[in-house]
Amino acid sequence: MILYFDNYIVNTPLFKYLYDDLSELRKRSKIYAAPNKLDVTLYTLASYVNYPWSGVLIKYELEDKGKNAYFEKEVRKMFPRAVIIAERSDSQKKYQEAYKLLEKMDDDWVFYAGNNDHPFVCPDFSMLEKCLAKAKELARANKYVSIWYSHIQEGAGLLSNKEYGKLLPELVNDKEVLSEDNDMFVCRNTGGGEFHSIQILNMTLLKHWLFGADMGSKRIRRSDDLAPESTTEGQLVIYPKRQICDHFDGYSNLNSRVGFDFSSLAPPGFLPPGFFEGKVKIAFGYDECRDGWVNINPARKKYSFESRDGTDMKIGLHDLPLFWKGRVEKTDINPAIDYEKMETLGNKNLKRICYPWPTSSLQRGLAKYIYSPAWKAGKFVRRTQIYFEDPEFLEQTKNEGGATFRLYKKAISALVSKKR
Repeated sequence: MILYFDNYIVNTPLFKYLYDDLSELRKRSKIYAAPNKLDVTLYTLASYVNYPWSGVLIKYELEDKGKNAYFEKEVRKMFPRAVIIAERSDSQKKYQEAYKLLEKMDDDWVFYAGNNDHPFVCPDFSMLEKCLAKAKELARANKYVSIWYSHIQEGAGLLSNKEYGKLLPELVNDKEVLSEDNDMFVCRNTGGGEFHSIQILNMTLLKHWLFGADMGSKRIRRSDDLAPESTTEGQLVIYPKRQICDHFDGYSNLNSRVGFDFSSLAPPGFLPPGFFEGKVKIAFGYDECRDGWVNINPARKKYSFESRDGTDMKIGLHDLPLFWKGRVEKTDINPAIDYEKMETLGNKNLKRICYPWPTSSLQRGLAKYIYSPAWKAGKFVRRTQIYFEDPEFLEQTKNEGGATFRLYKKAISALVSKKR
């Protein structure tokens, strides 16, 4: 499998207020403080090092071009034989040029990293290998096959919870489940195709994406922009039931859609102190948090960004990302804990991270009719000033937040326009 990384690395987010709740969260915890995107990118690439890629293509563009030499030096340490090009793709022509380079690497499968912040978080590659084996099997009789490798909450998480999926139809539409086993769902896309930039795909699909339609001068920042000109009817997509990668910035963008703080269930990522120096220190099972350490306690109710009594992580040591292990200098396990019990709790918490949606009709009803309206009301109060200070927010988020939120923004848009 080929690693194909193609990104513009900039600290300014593509959608300014999409993660405004995340910005507040990162101010509340030292370890969760917002890192610069260059470090996040190097952290993500470091997570890819342990996989035996058949080829590596790194296309990039930095907002601060003065750091190009530093970036390439660090990347070359990780991938000595990589093809590195200091120009990201932003048009059909440039993506076609990238495809021709990938063709020369002579492999049928491509791990397309169209984002710089989806690191491997799996403790081993068993889930990835199972999905890849299934994809190769399916590709014998199907032209377009891919694997959705991140956002498990919106993939297998919602596919496992059909009732809650009805409340978020935009996330589950166009997915016809063909088969399911203990490891994955196999779905047929019944719409125009799946274009999210978190997919492993066969070269046949990638070629069709990039050469199947003439997109003229359209700006294409990542595969998401290929639609609607490109279509892949009948595309088969595999959704793993265990994490492979995860979004470093988490899923707080779902807050306004589900009506609660999603980060309290599926927290964002952070850079472990000492990671780049290979001096990560882990404290496991202690109630108090130590500065400069990664504090892990599956028994704590809250995270460190929620409470001073919280912890940084609530998973077991066995579930830590594989790429951390060579960078951990010290692990201090509380001798007073029942270690096996803590690991069991950690596994339970990890499952909740991946499958956070309410399961009972009572939970769904409370979320829809009580928790969601109450949370959104508080959001209205907190955000109204932002709407008036930055009218651009209305345009950027016009489809976010559900019907009530959209109605609210529409109601104040006339007042906002008068202040422009």
